[in-house]
Amino acid sequence: MTDSKTPDDSVGTKRICADCIGEPYLKAAIEARAEIATCSYCEDEGPTEAIDDLANRVELAFESHFRRTSTEPDGFEYMMLKDRESSYEWNRHGVPVVDVIAEAAEIEEEPAEDVRAILDERTSSHDPDEGWEEPPFDSEAHYEPARLSDAELQIEWDDFERSLKTEARYFSRSAEKILAATFHGIDGLRDRDGRPALVEIGPGKPIDALFRARVFQSDEKLEAALRQPEKDLGPPPFAFALGLRMNSRGISVFYGTNTPATALAEVRPPVGSQVVVGKFSLLRSLVLLDLTVLRGIYVTGSYFDPEFVRKLKHAMFLEHLSRRITMPIMPGDEAVEYLPTQVIADYLASMDAPAIDGIIYPSAQASSGQLNMVLFHKAARVQPSDLPDGSKVDVSLQSNSEDGPEPDYTIFVTPPKPAPAEPPSAGAYLDIWPPVRRQGDVRVPALRLDTTTLVVHRITAIQVSSDEYPVSHHVFPPREDEPDDPF
Repeated sequence: MTDSKTPDDSVGTKRICADCIGEPYLKAAIEARAEIATCSYCEDEGPTEAIDDLANRVELAFESHFRRTSTEPDGFEYMMLKDRESSYEWNRHGVPVVDVIAEAAEIEEEPAEDVRAILDERTSSHDPDEGWEEPPFDSEAHYEPARLSDAELQIEWDDFERSLKTEARYFSRSAEKILAATFHGIDGLRDRDGRPALVEIGPGKPIDALFRARVFQSDEKLEAALRQPEKDLGPPPFAFALGLRMNSRGISVFYGTNTPATALAEVRPPVGSQVVVGKFSLLRSLVLLDLTVLRGIYVTGSYFDPEFVRKLKHAMFLEHLSRRITMPIMPGDEAVEYLPTQVIADYLASMDAPAIDGIIYPSAQASSGQLNMVLFHKAARVQPSDLPDGSKVDVSLQSNSEDGPEPDYTIFVTPPKPAPAEPPSAGAYLDIWPPVRRQGDVRVPALRLDTTTLVVHRITAIQVSSDEYPVSHHVFPPREDEPDDPF
């Protein structure tokens, strides 16, 4: 047993100045209070704080960010010590408490020891009948960083998903509240590599085009699509928009990828089908939420800032959420399991500050590093074809050679003949009224299909990539103390 050092009565009256503290948050807090006095440690006059108040801050920081280590070896370590053939030597895990205080607050050993002694006096038990247990701030206590948990946030999210699936799907104030808390401050988040959570794509950016694929199982449908590829390869009309991971049924969005190979993998074509892959150039800048960045949000702050713990737990939760959003869904479960991600997409699409045009997420079908992108309805318009009205478009899917028909995909375009100008007839009625404008799609086009990049893939085989694990088989002799199973 170690006797804790009892602080001198004068310790509680000591003061420490801002210059004796290196931790920026604490230094700023003391300077803001502007209680001018003589520092008990450097003996200079300036903004100071009672050492007892500093001990209060340290105690709160320890509750959230540090964990006291065990005074004894755990079971495995104890077995290693008992092993006569092992040279293992046990040392207590962690760092002495006074060193942790000094490092966290960036103060010298003397004030750190005073803080420890004050906290030890507060937290030590003085009842001899209770037996001895190491006090939290005993001079021999060791600490290590605590493992934070976002369990509370995950429970709230589980309740949110359950409510969506079984209670209130529309006009849910609780859903709006949790979504607002989840994505608050999203425009200021970055990962350890400095990548922002909100990424700008478009002309002159690293991502300036998206790739999209469509599967065809008949030549007739393929021919029809190649006659008007901007329509048939682009997002479907609202009447044909199925409910997918990031959109509800009837909401037309654009799903694309960062490479042609990823686009091909994402449509999961059957053998014997034909797949058209096209490149859509971006016409304007768009802002997308990158879920891959959420998997490694880097949070900086002070142990002494009460908000720091909340930010750390929020970052941890966003990492778990990004994985939940993108996890594979089994066939047949989509209608229910897509509900949370569809609501997330609707919420993000409706945000004004910051305005978000879509989501980037990892591909579940392609290799690591390949990306899927969904552009919300407001950014999913493809620029119409620039062919003149009346143009004739013919499509050929094969050509003949000495060996017979061979795949040969060609689009033939014949522009219309220009119509001769007709002179106005005498006494023609001059209409003074402005022309009537028909209401149409008012969205600004964000995508243009480059028809020269179209490629048709004939699917001849499917290659499966997997991790292989052998199954072990062990046969044990029957136990003598158990009767044989008659069944």
